[in-house]
Amino acid sequence: MLVLREQVVNLLLKYHQRGRLNDLLSGASKRVLIIDGHPDPAPQRYVHALAAAYAKEAMSVGHDVRTVIVANLTFPALRTKSEYESIATCETVARRV
Repeated sequence: MLVLREQVVNLLLKYHQRGRLNDLLSGASKRVLIIDGHPDPAPQRYVHALAAAYAKEAMSVGHDVRTVIVANLTFPALRTKSEYESIATCETVARRV
């Protein structure tokens, strides 16, 4: 997942640096689903800004854009560094460390 995200970021940066992001997004209207996978809901996270910028550009050229923000989904997960550091390690993991 991390490798895929890096590839997407690199592709978007390459097109943006060349002033051709609209070329990537233009053409026939498309249905676009953006999955913002950062688990921390803090708005200053880079991934949130990247997802928002991509959505804005895609909508500006007429695409139908929907976004799923993983941090807003309700399922048990460690979402911040402080949660990770404050949660006691389960016995199975502690035995293997």
